[in-house]
Amino acid sequence: MMKMSETYEKRVIDRSLDETENMFLPVLDSLPSDYDLLRKTYSRMKLEWSTHDLISHCVQEEERLTNEKKEHDLVAGKVICDKKRKQYDECLEAVLGN
Repeated sequence: MMKMSETYEKRVIDRSLDETENMFLPVLDSLPSDYDLLRKTYSRMKLEWSTHDLISHCVQEEERLTNEKKEHDLVAGKVICDKKRKQYDECLEAVLGN
């Protein structure tokens, strides 16, 4: 992602502001579908981000997705453990691999 951002920044040095508005769209489009919320936010709000801002927002989105997955795993683990009728803590450790 950084290489793509650098490439686009180099291309944009001599361009007008109108041409630079969408320079990060190809970078955002290259991200997995999990990042659709970030992509939509950028395109709908017509934000002007630097490379640093783009990376920062991508990291924040990745952290949000990781936390969301952890919460999902905890809920799924509880359902599995309840079905197995094991001691919850033991089962949760087995399911989550802790």
